[in-house]
Amino acid sequence: MMYSSVNIYRNLYPVKIKAVRVLISIFFGLILGVPVLEGQTFRLYGTVRDAQTGESLSGATVAIAGTASGTVTNAYGYYVLTLAAGGHEVQWSYLGYAGRVENVTVTADTLLDIELSPSATAIGEVTVMADRISRAPVVAGSDVSRLGIAEIRRIPALLGEPDALRSLQTLPGVQTSHHGSINMSVRGGSYSQNLVMLDEAPVFNPSHVLGFVSPFNPDAISTVDLYKGVPARYGSKLSSIVDIRMKEGSRERLGVSGSVGLLMSRLAVESPVAGGRGSILAAGRFCYAGLAGWGISELGNALGARTDEFPSGKSTRLWFYDLNLKGNYILDSKNRIYLSGYNGFDRFFVPEFSGAYLLEWGNLNGTLRWNHIVNPSLFVNTSLIASRFGYSNYIMNDGLAYRWDASLRQMELKSDAEHTPDSRLKLRYGLSLTSFGIRPGDISPRRSDSPVAPFSLQQEHSLETGLYAEADWEALPGLHLSGGVRLSTFSNIGPGTEYTFHPYNRLPVDSVSYGSGRFMRTFAHVNPRAAVRYLFGEGHTLKASYTNMVQYLHKASNSTLGMPTDIWFPASNAAPPQTAHQFSAGYSYAWGKGYSVSIEPYYKRMYHQIDFRDNADLFVNPYLAAEINSGEGESKGIELMLEKMQGKLTGRLSYTLSEATQQIEGVNEGRRYAAPYDSRHNLTAYTAFQAGEKLSVAASFRYATGRPVTIPAGTFDYLGTLFTTYTERNGYRIADFHELNLSFTWTPNPYRERYRGSWNLSIMNVYNRKNIFSIYSENVPGEMGTTLRQATKMYLYGILPMISYTFKW
Repeated sequence: MMYSSVNIYRNLYPVKIKAVRVLISIFFGLILGVPVLEGQTFRLYGTVRDAQTGESLSGATVAIAGTASGTVTNAYGYYVLTLAAGGHEVQWSYLGYAGRVENVTVTADTLLDIELSPSATAIGEVTVMADRISRAPVVAGSDVSRLGIAEIRRIPALLGEPDALRSLQTLPGVQTSHHGSINMSVRGGSYSQNLVMLDEAPVFNPSHVLGFVSPFNPDAISTVDLYKGVPARYGSKLSSIVDIRMKEGSRERLGVSGSVGLLMSRLAVESPVAGGRGSILAAGRFCYAGLAGWGISELGNALGARTDEFPSGKSTRLWFYDLNLKGNYILDSKNRIYLSGYNGFDRFFVPEFSGAYLLEWGNLNGTLRWNHIVNPSLFVNTSLIASRFGYSNYIMNDGLAYRWDASLRQMELKSDAEHTPDSRLKLRYGLSLTSFGIRPGDISPRRSDSPVAPFSLQQEHSLETGLYAEADWEALPGLHLSGGVRLSTFSNIGPGTEYTFHPYNRLPVDSVSYGSGRFMRTFAHVNPRAAVRYLFGEGHTLKASYTNMVQYLHKASNSTLGMPTDIWFPASNAAPPQTAHQFSAGYSYAWGKGYSVSIEPYYKRMYHQIDFRDNADLFVNPYLAAEINSGEGESKGIELMLEKMQGKLTGRLSYTLSEATQQIEGVNEGRRYAAPYDSRHNLTAYTAFQAGEKLSVAASFRYATGRPVTIPAGTFDYLGTLFTTYTERNGYRIADFHELNLSFTWTPNPYRERYRGSWNLSIMNVYNRKNIFSIYSENVPGEMGTTLRQATKMYLYGILPMISYTFKW
């Protein structure tokens, strides 16, 4: 078996590190040897912002009139253009905003900040164009798509709440791991192989209500970027990057926005500070679904209506909250600081679903960033990031009465530089240092008379380093070449014990203990990327890319739900780092006013994929690594997409034909089997229509092949004990999923400048399809005193109407 990435262990460091240095020297030698424009040139640089709020505009276009020369602003609205000395007509544009043209004469490096005003076009045009952001790759050839908040708000979503992660499911290559869930499988990878970030901070469990609502308040976010593949600057994930950016808050005036609904409400406040040199944004959201469900059920019972499709009972405890806070301050023309934070918490106890278990979980994240313009062509962002995810599992059975606690924390310091020595050449490079702390599980009794004794699994400590470089070069007009390389190391740090297990019975046969601060085992990988993109004719684009990726953190789960009780653990001798190669190619054509069509096949090969061995013991097991086997995974598919993103009628139609399989020794008797997220056909469509100045209508539809599951196949009695036999791993498929959703939005005063309100009616699952949510099994009495194993299909909801009122001042 061959790998492009290189494993480096302690005794191999000197030889391999020397090879890495040579590789990086060659890389920089190539990209820095690219010739620049001849003659005297200067830099025009600055920041593009919203004239009304002062928000930085990421992805705005800056171009020289009459030429193909231009650039786009980075994530912080910063741009730089290399111009020959003399006069130039420069154009700044951002879809949904009025463009701006300036005649600029450069005789030296020139700082020019630009403000763009939202378009004054008729309301229908503004609504459907405001979020239309170019989907041109940020790095040529990389598979990236961007959704703006206006587009996210238009797509009908569960509970009537605009959902950033659920909106990504309208893109090809993105599938759900479970009906109703926001947990994504991107190009055949598991949901644990996605890195979801909020202002650079990872969100380890990006879900509320067991994966049905994303934790991102729509009033607090600005854009969502999805990378189907992992650029070198991110690293350490195998499938995708979801980069979510929060709004900065208005530097011009006080603003209030929010929504009131049947199951949840939200509120956001933004304000300038220090005379407009900075701004602050605070947003909160609270879901009271448990209380609302009980009230609806009681009302239905009083009226004689059937309410068994809605969780009821006073014992139901289903609620969550999330809080967002962000501030920024401009120190001077070259320095700006940001501070952002997020806190979310869930409580889930619905006896119909959770039985005797009460779950609590939450994320806590914070990011401190410093933007610094070193010189016009060099922009540096330095960040200090902290993230924590923790959960508690309360056993409500009085006979046991114990509590399980676990957590995962991360601290990261990183610095990223964007270097533009020439308009045809852009470089990115940076480094990072990350520490991880994993508390896999602590058990403590809930009462003094509980029969459960306190117990703690061994805590894990790890350290990861990263160094990367990327280049994007326009070699010829229309021809873009890009490449990148990432060097990363991952070390397990004591105190701890490293076990060696018997290959058959999986019992420990040897162990080595390490003291506090000792390096137990170190892995290192070199992961290259390469891409090419060619633009020709009027709107035609060809592209191809190769990405090599590694992931050091594993996530063990015996459910496709993405339960908060999933177990995280670091790479080790028993579970090596996961690696993958991904190849993709594509063709796209854009024409007219916002029309585009694309086709993109891909192939991904994955190694050291983990799964539980047959009959694994997961509960309070200090040798959990012994219950996990690793092997290979393979995914392949073709993605098709048709879009119309301008005009009163907009929409997207996407289709993915794919296959995802795994082959792991000790699982399914070593035979290849379908991955839990395998879905052969996946069709999604949504459309939005501005029916007038006050009414807009949206609809979405999704069809997917039923996901594979493992179900009971029979039972047998042996010496008085009943045993259950199962189908082969993922050998049964549930019924296909399909659902139609509608949304109607009424805005009584669309032209009012200050206070503006709108009513939204959403109808999920319009034709009341009973899509299977899960299959559970239980023992039931049979004939003549026998006991049978019975499997039952359970669906989550039928037709589900929701109404809410949204306001902005």
